[in-house]
Amino acid sequence: MDEPLSFLLASNQTAHAWPGPALSIPARIAQQAAHQPDAVALTFEGQDLTYAQLNHRAQALAAQLIQGGVQRGDLVGLMLERSFELVIALLAVLKAGAAYVPLDLSLPQARLRAMLDDCQPALVLHHGQADLADTLAGRRHLAIDHQQLASQPALQPALPDAPQASDLIYAIYTSGSTGMPKAALN
Repeated sequence: MDEPLSFLLASNQTAHAWPGPALSIPARIAQQAAHQPDAVALTFEGQDLTYAQLNHRAQALAAQLIQGGVQRGDLVGLMLERSFELVIALLAVLKAGAAYVPLDLSLPQARLRAMLDDCQPALVLHHGQADLADTLAGRRHLAIDHQQLASQPALQPALPDAPQASDLIYAIYTSGSTGMPKAALN
């Protein structure tokens, strides 16, 4: 091997072992909530959410999802703008063992309907916007509010088994080579 290539390969060896046991994202957040409950996990529009608050609200929403029939491996649509609710929903979907599908509200309603028709989510989470009524017609959906979740009791739903490396985490839509939305599964 020539010297420049050897140097390049050696200088790009950045792999290192993750400290501690391999944990899922929900398990890491729960661990942080247990160890540093008052540490700030999120800041949005000048407001903070601690790890304890984030974990509690995600746990409450995960319980609602599971009680509402969401099962491991299901897809859950997220029609949420950037907010505390979006992060809470992402974590709750993973806690429930499901996978999320981000649905950009700036897209035309016809495109959103096509994406929903394609992925057939078990449930769609949203902020409760009235202008989504046509898009969500005939679909199971739930409006979420992180303040309402804060008042929920600390439920411990029967969560699915620990996530596996092969589990689907999310499906994201691309424009597709035909112009029709196409899901990429991750």
